[in-house]
Amino acid sequence: MGRRNDHSRDELKEMVILAAEKILVDEGYNKLTTRRIAKEIGYTVGSLYMVIKNVDDLMLLLNARTLQHLLEKIELDLAKGSKDPEAALMQIAISYVDFAFEHKEKWQAIFMHRVTDEALLTEDYFVHIKNLFYVIGQQLSQLAPHLSEDELGLLTRGLWGAVHGVTMLSLDHKFSIGAPVEYDTQRVVKSVVGSALYGIQNRA
Repeated sequence: MGRRNDHSRDELKEMVILAAEKILVDEGYNKLTTRRIAKEIGYTVGSLYMVIKNVDDLMLLLNARTLQHLLEKIELDLAKGSKDPEAALMQIAISYVDFAFEHKEKWQAIFMHRVTDEALLTEDYFVHIKNLFYVIGQQLSQLAPHLSEDELGLLTRGLWGAVHGVTMLSLDHKFSIGAPVEYDTQRVVKSVVGSALYGIQNRA
């Protein structure tokens, strides 16, 4: 059993997050408890509450890291692809789908957990979502410079919502019609995004 002075607070916090990720991936969201994490790292449950406030706090830390990794993948894929905004927006959508399928348990946990302690929903967490929207909005503004700031914000969220919805339904096996699920999801997403971008560019 780990002792308090075996690791610093920062080290213990990192151990808790890494153990939570491992349990989430290997055993599923329903198995992710403070007792299970404490057993994984060899500390008491009480020791965990030295570095996290509650389960909501743990899930927000875990989900913030997942969102950061998602953004890093998108930016890496964009750096390797075309600078054309239409192609870039299509790449963002495909990167989103690929990440969700590759990291299904961590991605789904972002949307499965319902935070009850709303005081923990600070700007430090929402900045990860804003960064994702910024990347999308940046490309949309190049594609359609005539859009107002309000229109740009609405279209950014709408485009993300469409891609997210298709991805979520596909991962829950409620959308595919026979083709390999990830391939089918990519095809649907490309169709949805392509249609949306055509409409945006041809607006009066």
